[in-house]
Amino acid sequence: MIKTIRIEKIYPHPDNPRKRLGDLEELTESIRTFGVLQNLTVVPHKEHKGAYTVICGHRRLAAAKAAGLEELPCRIAEDMDERTQLNTMLMENMQRSDLTPQEEAQGFQMILDLGGSIAEIVKQTGLSETKVRHRIKLNELDQKMLEKKLSGTISINDLIKLEKIKDLARRNECLAKIGTNNFDWAVENALIEERKEIVQAKLERLLPEAEIATGWSPYPLVCQLEYRTCTDEEIESFAAKLKAAAKEHDAPAILCLGYEWTGRIKEETTRTVEKKEIPPEERARRKRIEDLESMKNRMIERGRKFVRGLSETTAKIHADKILPYAAEHMTTDWLNIDEDDMLDWLGREATEKSHDKTMSDVDVEYHIACQEEPYRIILIATFEAMAPTGWRNDFWNGNGEYIADMREVRYTRDLYVMMSSLGYEISDEEAGFIVGDSDLYLKEDKQSTGKNRTEKAGMK
Repeated sequence: MIKTIRIEKIYPHPDNPRKRLGDLEELTESIRTFGVLQNLTVVPHKEHKGAYTVICGHRRLAAAKAAGLEELPCRIAEDMDERTQLNTMLMENMQRSDLTPQEEAQGFQMILDLGGSIAEIVKQTGLSETKVRHRIKLNELDQKMLEKKLSGTISINDLIKLEKIKDLARRNECLAKIGTNNFDWAVENALIEERKEIVQAKLERLLPEAEIATGWSPYPLVCQLEYRTCTDEEIESFAAKLKAAAKEHDAPAILCLGYEWTGRIKEETTRTVEKKEIPPEERARRKRIEDLESMKNRMIERGRKFVRGLSETTAKIHADKILPYAAEHMTTDWLNIDEDDMLDWLGREATEKSHDKTMSDVDVEYHIACQEEPYRIILIATFEAMAPTGWRNDFWNGNGEYIADMREVRYTRDLYVMMSSLGYEISDEEAGFIVGDSDLYLKEDKQSTGKNRTEKAGMK
């Protein structure tokens, strides 16, 4: 049914997914000149008799008011329930690409709240189920922060990365860093912390009587566990080994929560030995050293992932940026790396490709790798030679004070200069760690100069 309705009797829909109508200047001028050429779609207003609510035509209504029109042609839909109204508004805006991802997310959620389903949304919008689910997850984020970020230039893929983080507070902290060089670092660290908490909870269930300590422990090492990559079976095996050792020595088990989980047992032969209280200053020192070591190792793992992900073509194109460092560090600080290690880092497996019986399969495959990917091998080996692995390559003393004149500082700075020239985005936290500006170090002046850290490190 088409009817001309007084404009003051027409109301915007309160649940219109589109929150911003955009620039109406051109549409207003067109309506002022030619009038409204397309009917609005309206439904009877719930509260005001003789009034109507817009389903399709919110921009036309606003522009018509601005143009001074007194009445509008409308198609009245008498029997349209709330869900159908919402679906219709969504489809109208999505067909014109008028909705932001946030508005789509809120619209989808309203449909679900009215008893709709994801399958229904998929069918009506033509979007994939995966995309619909990604949009709905946006509703869990801080909406003011999300709106602010979406007003800039960000990647939807960055928003999808946030879904991996289970803790909503951490997720919102990372959301605040989208669009900065700290975003990927923040996401990776949030995932590491969540993984650590998961493993810790499992170990506490398996070892309810074990004592928990942080940092270094003087007691004998029984077993180790890499919490970032361990499986449930490895967690259970770790707990079983520690239980068995504690029982054998009739001594309490100790869980050390460092970069790697370590299981230890006390040297005493009885559980009745009185505990020695560790002074607060010593606990703080141990925690500081643990945090520094953890930060360094996370940086190394992130750098490794970046370097090993580069192609042979990229390494070859940037050979002039790599070879000077390779010449210096691979000749003076070369590590004991065998063919198995390098093949693994290249993402290759040893296979029999030669009839030369004097060479092992690994030797053959490594020889082939050297011919096919020489620049990648040089790049990966250079990284391993320069990375500050092991406690001997720390650039802080036993109290956690930064030592600026250690050669490891120069090596690490050179490493990040090289990686930055290859496209690596160093975070402010990493840059501050390298130049000694990080709050993790023991120092009297704790004022942060974070915004200048990358420049100070020589990476910009």
